Amino acid sequence: MPLPARLAVLIAAALALLAGCGAQPPEPSPPDAVRELRAGRRFAAALIRKTRGIEDPDSVTPEAALAVVYLERLRLGLGSPFRMAEQAAVDPRLSDTLRTRLAWALLARALDERAYEVAPETLDPLGNGPWSPPRRDGAWHLEQIAQAVERAGDPRAAERGVRMAY
Repeated sequence: MPLPARLAVLIAAALALLAGCGAQPPEPSPPDAVRELRAGRRFAAALIRKTRGIEDPDSVTPEAALAVVYLERLRLGLGSPFRMAEQAAVDPRLSDTLRTRLAWALLARALDERAYEVAPETLDPLGNGPWSPPRRDGAWHLEQIAQAVERAGDPRAAERGVRMAY
């Protein structure tokens, strides 16, 4: 990836980091980064639409399948969004154009809080114990955890509180 493209990716990563920390990004945002993030969002949405529910797996190119794997890894929180974007930007299995689009798509989805998504169904078994008289589903548990984290002033305190509760 040429130096200006790498610099733009790093600027976007810094903006994403600032957004994730609750800080406001500096104004004005670099127009190139904003444009690339929008294009990344459109690319990810189109790729997911194209590959979801396909009947013929052979109709998906290996590059598209690999890009979907990157997006799914991000969604599940199986690594740092910034590291994944850097890996995608240099992945030799992808074309130059796809590398750049995918890196921006990963950063955009991280900015949009589309990473580390927990499927509520994974918490369904928590509502089966004798300690919870009214049956609670995983969505209820996930909401309680999210509220505890949002209300806490310190992330470590929130983690400890959730661990103690369960």
